[in-house]
Amino acid sequence: MGTFVYTATDELTAGHDVGDTVVLDIGVQDSRRTRAIEKNVQRSMGGAMEVLKHRTDVTWSITLEPVSGQQLAQVLEMMASTEGGEQFTMDLYGDSSTPITVKRIDEGHTEESFMRRGAESLDMFAVSFEVIEI
Repeated sequence: MGTFVYTATDELTAGHDVGDTVVLDIGVQDSRRTRAIEKNVQRSMGGAMEVLKHRTDVTWSITLEPVSGQQLAQVLEMMASTEGGEQFTMDLYGDSSTPITVKRIDEGHTEESFMRRGAESLDMFAVSFEVIEI
């Protein structure tokens, strides 16, 4: 069970006001971590090498477990409240020992239909998004 802590700002669910700190506990179906390094490598004709490292970007691709109803509304609130680059914390293991401060870098989240149950409030969706550690 993953834990996401964000500030509610958009598409608010019942009981939430703008500026509230919200804790969302939800299962994580898939998480892929990518580490990209920006650096310059210079080599002399004699073979010596010099590396100038500029930065390292650690990104995550997250897919949440399928949800519906009120829990889907809470996930969509988190997506809307963080889509402008607002930072939030995520703890993929839900034990509060390893929270990571992140920002969204996607061009919008993806809602994949998981199970149709005949009514919009009952249909289950798996939400996917990408973040970068800050």
